[in-house]
Amino acid sequence: MNEMEEREISKIEMKLEQEKMKLEHERILLERERLEAVRERVKMEADMRIGRDGSLSVRLSSVVLSSIVCLLLGGILGALSMSIRQERRGSARLQEVMQSLGSADSFLSRTNALGELSADAPAWLRAIKAQGGGSGISLIVVQ
Repeated sequence: MNEMEEREISKIEMKLEQEKMKLEHERILLERERLEAVRERVKMEADMRIGRDGSLSVRLSSVVLSSIVCLLLGGILGALSMSIRQERRGSARLQEVMQSLGSADSFLSRTNALGELSADAPAWLRAIKAQGGGSGISLIVVQ
């Protein structure tokens, strides 16, 4: 029986050793994962160039690139804004001309008859009238 007990004890010891080896293997895997995570964090910090004081430092090329992008975006937005503003001014001027031409038939005939502009004439018509010019027919082209 002694021999049998020794075999049982040796089998138990072998199982214990196998369990220890499995646990050690898992510990090594966990340590490897932790080291990979630390390595990735260090690499990210190196890519971001975090200084010793914890502040973020940026490369000059990145600053220049972002400045160029901002300038281009500002130029595009400015051109778009200017285009919209001109379109609105043009449509407002067209509306003003059409309203004054449509509603002031008697005003226009009176103006041509008198040869001078009255104070109630639209601003665009006063701007067109030449200094010292006589009465006549005005040709107005609206674009």
